[in-house]
Amino acid sequence: MQRGAKARLVLLASLAEAEHLVAAERKALLQVAVGASLFLVVAFWILLGRILIRRSRPSAATMRAVEGGLLRRAGARTSEGGDELAYLARGFNRMLAQIRGSMPSWKKIEEATAELTKKNRDLEELNELLVAARRDLTSQERLAALGQLAGTIAHELGNPLNALSGHSAAAGRRPDLAEAGPIAGGGPAGGG
Repeated sequence: MQRGAKARLVLLASLAEAEHLVAAERKALLQVAVGASLFLVVAFWILLGRILIRRSRPSAATMRAVEGGLLRRAGARTSEGGDELAYLARGFNRMLAQIRGSMPSWKKIEEATAELTKKNRDLEELNELLVAARRDLTSQERLAALGQLAGTIAHELGNPLNALSGHSAAAGRRPDLAEAGPIAGGGPAGGG
């Protein structure tokens, strides 16, 4: 070897092949990342879904029971812990306790409503009777007014008739009056 000799190396390489290798590596990395992400999403979906469904099923059953009229509490297992489902179950149980506490007043309200309905029906019947009595009273007042009018007319006609009856009775008792024959010429009977 000589000292001072210099070597020269010339490397000629194509960048296209390097870029092709980088693109293939990127594509493989992207496929692995998408696959891993999908796997994680599915795994979380299955695990969390099962956990959430298993934990929320008793609460849903309790809610259906309450809708059906049974005021039962959410199970102790559901309300244990510090997560959101346990918080909701404890809130649900507190709400049911308040509902149970207010139920006696609901019963009183229902009784008062039933009593009020009965009184309204009775009042309607009395109102109908009052209207019928008013009609009868009006009819009786008309009959009374008609009776008074008939009495007044009878009195007014009776006075002159009584006078005529009295005069004819008095005339019939007088012997100086001769029996009257047919009235001729409009003059007194028997005259002539």
